Amino acid sequence: LGHSVGAWLAVGAAAMDPRINRIVLFGGGLEPFLADSIKRMPPTLMFHGDQDDVVPLADADTLAAFMRRRRYSLEYHVVPGEGHTFSDSVASEALTRAARFLAPGRRRSPGR
Repeated sequence: LGHSVGAWLAVGAAAMDPRINRIVLFGGGLEPFLADSIKRMPPTLMFHGDQDDVVPLADADTLAAFMRRRRYSLEYHVVPGEGHTFSDSVASEALTRAARFLAPGRRRSPGR
């Protein structure tokens, strides 16, 4: 799980380390230099506020489009009215979803 720079780092780590079997990203994206070297991505849950003034929504959209083109498993939520740091109620709901997503034994359908 990563937020901001941690989300960007999580993408790189997950792409390179087969021990990572799921990731959750808040306010992240894809480093352009990394795209050509990615050969795997675990199922990914992404959240991004549409009012983020630190990491533009376009950065998250670029990662989502990359993952969809490669048919990597992705669940992407753009949160209306939220910035780089979510309000308490939205953060609580997102973290609840993240906990369920990361729970051991959870199965994901490919390409979602």
